[in-house]
Amino acid sequence: MNKTKFFIVSIQRDYIVRFHAQAEDLVLGFQNRYPGYLFHVKKIEAHLFCFSVVPPEEADEAQTSAYTAELKKCVFEGLIPSEHIHLEASNL
Repeated sequence: MNKTKFFIVSIQRDYIVRFHAQAEDLVLGFQNRYPGYLFHVKKIEAHLFCFSVVPPEEADEAQTSAYTAELKKCVFEGLIPSEHIHLEASNL
């Protein structure tokens, strides 16, 4: 069973470069904070970014969901003004 959690966001054009750089830093911080979990951000189209969390084999699903929700909150509240970001898809 695939336990990977993800969400996809779209970014207003004026904020794409700034958002991408800050998102990379944010994901690196999560990677350092929660060893064993893999955190990724990938630009999938010009204005779409996919954030994913890959848990270790023995990870608890609830913990993975909590880490993903925390990442999502940081993305929506801390990287760019919230009116310039929109949730497109999620499996949370």
